[in-house]
Amino acid sequence: MKRFVVLSMVLIAICLFSLSAKDWSDSRIRLLAHASDSLAQSSQLRFHFIPSGNLVGEVKPIGYLGLGWKAADWLDIEPVLGWSFATDEPIVSVRVTPIWKDFWSWTDIELNTTTHNGYWFSQVDYQLSRMIHIGVEGEGWGNFDHGNWSHGFGPDVLLRLKQMGIDLAVHYRTYQKESKPEFVMRIHFFFK
Repeated sequence: MKRFVVLSMVLIAICLFSLSAKDWSDSRIRLLAHASDSLAQSSQLRFHFIPSGNLVGEVKPIGYLGLGWKAADWLDIEPVLGWSFATDEPIVSVRVTPIWKDFWSWTDIELNTTTHNGYWFSQVDYQLSRMIHIGVEGEGWGNFDHGNWSHGFGPDVLLRLKQMGIDLAVHYRTYQKESKPEFVMRIHFFFK
């Protein structure tokens, strides 16, 4: 376990200090608000709101309403319906969260039903403490009809407080045969 922690920290340090600013893609900052309400012992109604995919230079809100279902002690499945206010179209999505001891994963696959734009995100993290999680993640977006997909992968560090979280990650993003690292920060607000 200590090797995993050390390796993650070394990867993040290499990413942050080995490249000059011109070698990096633009940074992305995302704000997310989450709320949930229990419906039954193993299900929750969940609401997620994202003002923009990247608060640096754009406002393109997306809202989601999901039904979280605890399929097993170690597995949560959430079918989701959403709305993209930027393209004025519905989104269908599924989110899967397996948990095993101090390891957990979260995967989201989305489809904008009119434009056929797609998005995916997945992370696997180890919970060092209640407040600190480290791991790896990947994220991509593009169009199912026309291609033009961009994919990024890299290490992450997640900081969790009771009603707020901050995710810091470095992705090596590939788009049109060009790869550059990018800094990604997500700020979460959790409401009950």
